[in-house]
Amino acid sequence: MNSQNKATFSFPESMEINIDALQCALSIRPPVTSGTVSVPSDQCVFYYDLQDGQARKPNFSNVSSAEVADLVDACQPATFGRNDEDVLDESYRKAGKLEPSSFATNVQLAELRAKVQNTLAEGTGKGWKRSCTS
Repeated sequence: MNSQNKATFSFPESMEINIDALQCALSIRPPVTSGTVSVPSDQCVFYYDLQDGQARKPNFSNVSSAEVADLVDACQPATFGRNDEDVLDESYRKAGKLEPSSFATNVQLAELRAKVQNTLAEGTGKGWKRSCTS
């Protein structure tokens, strides 16, 4: 190691690697890829249209089996890709879809994003960055 306590290795192309920086980068925990965050129950409302033109708005913080069944019934059969074609084969995969114009939610996305960043991503929400200190 040199006098600044930095270890380096010279490649034939004169490329240097700062071992301390590499160790620091490898010691930082990877970003969160899963987790949970609380959403206020008043932001769990899902609005959708039934096929007969009526509308529903269950609150998913306390939804009943009947409300879930209504939502499933409101869905159209969904195709999936197999090879280079769209396929509708409910014996293989039964899936439903709602067109974007047929549903909405009242989740406050900016609030949720801030919660995720502050709670799950270990940030301050103010342009945080990770760094290593010696």
